Amino acid sequence: MSYETYVAVAEQGQPWPDEVPAGIGHNSGAADPVAGLDQSVTELREAATAFLESATPITSKAQADKAANFAERFAALEKEAEEARTREKRPILEEGRAIDARWRPVIERAAESKKELKKALEPYLLAERERLAAEAGPGPLPPVRAGSAGRRVGLRTVRRLVVRDREALVCAYRRDARLWAHPQVESALRDLAEADLRAGRAVKGVELTDEQVAA
Repeated sequence: MSYETYVAVAEQGQPWPDEVPAGIGHNSGAADPVAGLDQSVTELREAATAFLESATPITSKAQADKAANFAERFAALEKEAEEARTREKRPILEEGRAIDARWRPVIERAAESKKELKKALEPYLLAERERLAAEAGPGPLPPVRAGSAGRRVGLRTVRRLVVRDREALVCAYRRDARLWAHPQVESALRDLAEADLRAGRAVKGVELTDEQVAA
């Protein structure tokens, strides 16, 4: 600490060079907590921006300490806002979960029974379509339906993929650029590579590197 700094702090009442200006970022007690915290962040951000404009690049211990103190104040505001948001939302979430829990059993039973009955109808509907096809000959067939009230149940065509030969499927697309550009494929590759490297297995084309970040 220089003599000038000591005099400024001890005799003139000025703040330490690494201190965040007092009173900034302390509006969380306002009537509207969201507005109060938003104002706190705004004021603190203005002060931090002004500091960075005058101190970038950071070259001294005092500047580094002040930047860290600003970051710590922002972290405290972030935590306070997150905790307040969680407290405010908790009753709504609990009420929603209670409503879901109360209605889920009857909805699930109705859905399961609907599927069970429709599945039981499929053999009859398919046989009926075959019968109509045999009787009508060529030409469009009339729709096959069951039910006499409300929405009747009929047959509809659903196109589904069936994999007969997985190896052939892989060979068909392994050189396709669309596959390797897909974000989920990229993510899966990175996850597999990182897991293998952390387990001590070599993987061509990648490596684990150490990076220092502010925390």
